[in-house]
Amino acid sequence: MKSIFLLVAMLTSVCSIAQTSGTGCRIGNNIYTEYLGIAYPYGPDTPIRYYKSPGNNVAINYNNYDGSNPPSYYGYKCGQINYFDASSTGPAQREFTDTNTSCIISSTLGGSISGNGVLANYSYNKSAYCTTATMPLPIDDILIPISFLFAGLSVVIIRNKDLAA
Repeated sequence: MKSIFLLVAMLTSVCSIAQTSGTGCRIGNNIYTEYLGIAYPYGPDTPIRYYKSPGNNVAINYNNYDGSNPPSYYGYKCGQINYFDASSTGPAQREFTDTNTSCIISSTLGGSISGNGVLANYSYNKSAYCTTATMPLPIDDILIPISFLFAGLSVVIIRNKDLAA
């Protein structure tokens, strides 16, 4: 019974998009999220946070209008950090906040500098807008293999109980 509960819990977590939060290095229209550590490229009194580039980064969507999303045309984009004012299509979104702290993107900690930015706190993929499944296959497509797996496990368990008795 515990294993069935665990399987259901795992499938539930895989099937929904979770809101994502953290701190990253904002440069232009992207926030780099893969933290490398702290180094001192400008001397011992100036610690700077390094983020990886190329590395994980999230695009920033500044557009509140999406012509491909009728009937509301609301411009919220799942998988992107949204930042725009309210309009007739929907409410304002402010999914990042810049800090007054500099950061660097680089391929390695202390390596050559690919860009200078500012640390930003972000939170995106709000559950009110992003509730679609992230699994590449719907659950009904894998229901038959799961059924065969449970049938096979059941046979093994029953045989082991018969041999033990």
